[in-house]
Amino acid sequence: MIRRTVKVPKKLIVIVIVIYAACAAVIAAAGGDYLFQQAQKHVEAGNPAEALAYLDQMLDQYPRHRRAADALFLSARLFPHQTHFSAVLFADASSVSRSTLPPAFGDAGMGQLERLQRLYDQYPDFPQRELVISWLALRLHEANAPEAEDMLWQALHLPHGPNMAEVAFALVQRYLAVDHPQAALEVLEYLETHHPGHLPADRELWRGDVHAQSGDTDLALEAYDKALQLQEESLRTMEDAEGRPILTAEQIELSLDYFRSSIQQRRQRALEQTDMGWVTGRVSLLGRPLAGVTVVAEPTASSSSWGGPSETYPYRAVTSADGTYELAIPASESVRVGVHLDLAAAQKVDGTHLHISSGQVVVEPEEWVGVNFEFRAAVEAEPLPAAWSQADGPLQLNWKPVPDAAGYRVTLRHTTHYESSSSTVTVGRWEVEEAHLVLEPASVNWPDFGAYSMHPRGVDPVHFLGIWKIEGFLSLNIEALDEDNTILSSSGLQLWGPPEASVLQVQPEPLTEGERLLRDRDYAQAISELEAQLEAAPANTELMYTLARLYFSGTHPQADDWQHFQHRDLQQSRFLLQQLQTIAPDPRYEEALRIVDASLQRP
Repeated sequence: MIRRTVKVPKKLIVIVIVIYAACAAVIAAAGGDYLFQQAQKHVEAGNPAEALAYLDQMLDQYPRHRRAADALFLSARLFPHQTHFSAVLFADASSVSRSTLPPAFGDAGMGQLERLQRLYDQYPDFPQRELVISWLALRLHEANAPEAEDMLWQALHLPHGPNMAEVAFALVQRYLAVDHPQAALEVLEYLETHHPGHLPADRELWRGDVHAQSGDTDLALEAYDKALQLQEESLRTMEDAEGRPILTAEQIELSLDYFRSSIQQRRQRALEQTDMGWVTGRVSLLGRPLAGVTVVAEPTASSSSWGGPSETYPYRAVTSADGTYELAIPASESVRVGVHLDLAAAQKVDGTHLHISSGQVVVEPEEWVGVNFEFRAAVEAEPLPAAWSQADGPLQLNWKPVPDAAGYRVTLRHTTHYESSSSTVTVGRWEVEEAHLVLEPASVNWPDFGAYSMHPRGVDPVHFLGIWKIEGFLSLNIEALDEDNTILSSSGLQLWGPPEASVLQVQPEPLTEGERLLRDRDYAQAISELEAQLEAAPANTELMYTLARLYFSGTHPQADDWQHFQHRDLQQSRFLLQQLQTIAPDPRYEEALRIVDASLQRP
């Protein structure tokens, strides 16, 4: 067999490689173009989730495509606003507000912030660079990122930057939080000089707030008066393209009334701040300083800011690198002090126990009062079984002893989910000396008589039927107490719901037709059915107790009148409880009678 060696010129090899690379580039470009065109079609059809899927596929498969920057920009515009999270924690109460991405966007590899950051870092010559900087600055501010201040400053000084007022106000808010009023005033003056038409009324509102925080009451009042004047001028001169007024006289007055109310609250606060005191302290996580956390305070008698964004609280400060803060508040006014957590901070502290050294303070003029926030290690409990039913019998609870604890308080709560909302009620509380507790199913069946939680369609059925008739789960919270009954530690913050190890799935029992109707909130039919069942079995104590609870609370508001509930009948509730005491005397019936009698005596 004759073998021949064919020699290929090196020049030809190079040509082949170049041709192959060019073909690969053409194929890649064509594939990327196709995906981008498909995304544009879905945008035009109003299908943002489908468009985003095509754009992400393009960015994944063709990261160097000539339209990669356009894909990042378009996908950032399509992406819903990042998941919202806000938690405010006071010593006597807490509130958690959150929203999640629509399911169709849940699997996206990058969020809006990451897309904007990548576009900013990798494509400095992108034609819409100024818009990218503005968006990125605001998203970083919302995420309370350390680099937010520099990015906001950069966005504010763009030659033709968009969202100038929003950027400026975000920067002012950050300066006020760290008590730099002069820097905040410089931002507002820059906005007025270079962009005088950008929300002038809101600009003056912020100017008044800055002067009020600095103690310059006269300047604050002057700014608030100017804000009201500018707002009225703006509303009365709003016209459409043909020069016709956009708002009616009634709409203008309604808007002005709301604005006047806000101005009046600010004026009152400024007048009350002639004498100031200080609250100072430290926020720590497991003994280490926690920087960038917002400490807020509000008058004890007020709840106008409750659960809202941190900027809605009249007094606020941000912790520095060593976890410390200084908060100016009016002298001689009782205020409660708490922490406001964004998503990043909440993820760090979730599962820990928050100890607040003093939740309510009154500060005299020029006095300094300390309030510390310590996120401590939580009580560690043994995992619970996945489910529990009455037939399973007693439940053994065990947890690790906490040093210096004189005893423990155990609370069990039942949570049910309805459509897009949930309802949680306490169904048992016990105090023990040792680090264990045996629970009997009968001891955790009913929430307290007279208390109820609401859903848009009415009272949570668990208040009428007990936990063993309603599908849901039980969550456990353990508090370690010292000799003065002060909480040393607990099972920890549960900002996203309790962890699986501390949750028991309830195994519901079969329902009668009346109970099914009540569970489904078919109230009129349910009551008719339950009354018929009781007439057929007059000694059924569980049925009597269900109706007694129902007649005490009622079932749902009458035409959104939260003072009057349908099917509320205190006399009938009392009659049924008296019957129960006669048939089967029980301390819970006696306590329920006392509650009903107290309600009957009220005017």
